[in-house]
Amino acid sequence: MYDFEKMDKRLIIFANVFLLSNRLQTILDREMGEVTSKQWLVLVMLGMFDEPPTLKELA
Repeated sequence: MYDFEKMDKRLIIFANVFLLSNRLQTILDREMGEVTSKQWLVLVMLGMFDEPPTLKELA
């Protein structure tokens, strides 16, 4: 069993951020219906360009 008292606090924070990210994505994907949260983010980012961006610019 892991001893969380001795574990590097940065690892615990990273793990919790990672878990939160996955949970939020799952909830958003379920609620948004037609597009996933990642697809929605790409669409939002595309709207920020005046001209169609290259894939490199979008990334």
